Amino acid sequence: MQATHPGIRFSLVSPGVVRTDFGLNALHGGPDSRQFPGSQSPEEVAAVIADVIVTRRPDVYTRTGMQAQVAAYYSALGVDP
Repeated sequence: MQATHPGIRFSLVSPGVVRTDFGLNALHGGPDSRQFPGSQSPEEVAAVIADVIVTRRPDVYTRTGMQAQVAAYYSALGVDP
């Protein structure tokens, strides 16, 4: 993509659990994410996304500390063959 469209940039935004009633409206039901500890409001996630648009950061987690938590999880899985 960069070779043919160098002016286009991509950003990956990885939100955690967002407090919505999505699970309550799911076809077969689901948990109410509004009750999960560490969940974020839609406004918190939207603020991070708005910042990504301005700063053009390429890879962002919406919750503080999640990058380290994800890195530790994958590190604990083992090594590549």
